Amino acid sequence: MQLPSCMVKVLKNTLFFFTFFSPVLSASDYSEHWITKNIDIELTAAKAVGKPAIIYWGAEWCPPCNAMKAEVFGSPEFLKATSSMLRIMIDGDGKDAQKWSDHFKATGYPTIILLNSSSEQILRFVGFVPKETVLAAIETVSQSQISVFKLLEAISKGEQINDAQLRVLALSDWGSNKDELINGKETLDIALTVFQKLPETASIEKSQISQFILYKASISEKISNALKSDLEKKYPDLVKALVASESAKRNSIPFFASSGEIIKAFIGKDVPLAEQKMRVAVWQEAVFSVESAMDDSLTDAVNFTSAKAIIQKFQPNNPVVIKKIKTELDVLSKQMQKVKDQFLLTSLVPSLADAYESIGEIETAKRLLRTTAKRSNVPNYFLGHLAYFVEQGGNINESVRIREEAVRVARGHSTKIQWTWSYVKAIQKSTLPRKDVLTDNALISLVEIALSEPDGFDGRNSRYLEQAQALMITRVKDSGKLAKFVTRSRPFCDDSNRKFKSDNFDSKCKSFFEKIAIPADSKISKKQTQPSEG
Repeated sequence: MQLPSCMVKVLKNTLFFFTFFSPVLSASDYSEHWITKNIDIELTAAKAVGKPAIIYWGAEWCPPCNAMKAEVFGSPEFLKATSSMLRIMIDGDGKDAQKWSDHFKATGYPTIILLNSSSEQILRFVGFVPKETVLAAIETVSQSQISVFKLLEAISKGEQINDAQLRVLALSDWGSNKDELINGKETLDIALTVFQKLPETASIEKSQISQFILYKASISEKISNALKSDLEKKYPDLVKALVASESAKRNSIPFFASSGEIIKAFIGKDVPLAEQKMRVAVWQEAVFSVESAMDDSLTDAVNFTSAKAIIQKFQPNNPVVIKKIKTELDVLSKQMQKVKDQFLLTSLVPSLADAYESIGEIETAKRLLRTTAKRSNVPNYFLGHLAYFVEQGGNINESVRIREEAVRVARGHSTKIQWTWSYVKAIQKSTLPRKDVLTDNALISLVEIALSEPDGFDGRNSRYLEQAQALMITRVKDSGKLAKFVTRSRPFCDDSNRKFKSDNFDSKCKSFFEKIAIPADSKISKKQTQPSEG
């Protein structure tokens, strides 16, 4: 059971951007073990000979993706475990990547999918997955060839499933089910059932599904009172499961380093003070127990200090403790200034920034992000994090300007679409005097990017375009500029002068524009909506 992808800021502290990192092989070393071209041909051939496969879908700028490459894909253990499998690596900003996103239903970076010998999906992960978990999953899948969806259907009906099948459920990302229900049962309820049925020896699996339950419960707005009560009773057991073994501790390091909002959700304003203290104490004990599983790496030092800072945020302010944490953070920040490895920067600097924010050093956090953006090959990522801090401080107008800068420096059409939509949402919340003009310009830019690529309306892009479309429908009524753009752009869907030919593109492009109709009673004149020359 894994958590949402790196660019979905479900929690205020941008959960799971903070991954531990211990390089084994360079990018050039491990990439030779993966298929990156002719994917359809390779998959067909694998199915014909009964060869299982592992699919990775990620992006260069995504910190959890980079950590997966270094910590997991570059390890000898992973290469050995997957030696008889077809390994396919898809760059989310590369050619046809969004079409494969549709094919595999991948919407979050990174997504890892395990297929059996019949090319059926057995399980998938979304987000960073520690090496121990991946290895356990590969072994488990070899024992259970039944898809996770069939297993969910069985357990939701109360049917018996074996230990290997329980492990598959615990490790897979079925919790991202959009309707939150499986055969009428809440996914949290099913997750608790799996947690309770897992054998004690399945420490990594119990740790993984505990992370999901704690995370899901902290963001779910609609939970029955009975289930909420059950979750609260299980809270100590869930937290203890996170660190039940040395492998589980390693598995939980990035989770603890970035889960302040989960603590906050489980403490709750309605909880009696004594109960609040108990829950914080349970969490703190678990966090500090992982110290024994850490090594002397810079990554572990950053994650552990970040976890301590977040705990401090939910306790009465202790000036002595805060000063000590700040001293540790200052030392780590100086060390980070010497780091040139881009994987390490994207993995750890946001964690440092959030730790500074947790102890009230918000300006230090912002300076750290700004200076790192200047020396990073993915500056948009750090600028986005900076914009978040600025927005949390109440300066939404300034966050708009930072997000605009992030859009300018973003690379790859899918990345640009994602960041442009983030920019649009920030504009909508702002009080800028030219708010409508900025909105229209950004929406036009977003659609222009989609129109420029064969898979512009596919996969992950479609998520942002669907949301943009809803806003465009409203804006077309009020904006002559946007209405003219929409009218001029429609013919491009089947324009024979395009650099590329794609029936899929034509179909999805037409569908997109058909829904953005200019109302007949609009004040925009026919003259305004005619395509302009040139």
